[in-house]
Amino acid sequence: MPSIKLIKKTRIDKIIFVSEITANKPDIIIKGAIKRMFLKLKANFNGFIREFLILSKHILIKIFKQINL
Repeated sequence: MPSIKLIKKTRIDKIIFVSEITANKPDIIIKGAIKRMFLKLKANFNGFIREFLILSKHILIKIFKQINL
């Protein structure tokens, strides 16, 4: 059983890593980020908070880009 938990943890870490990479791209799809956020909520609450902060950072970037245009 511990090996199954390890696999789950690895998958969660991979999702966090991928979401951090995509958050740096300005053309991220917000709907996908929200979906990932709720997948995190099922896994653990800290992941949910982290994903929420990444999503809000992206929304702020989008707002500032529109102000500059």
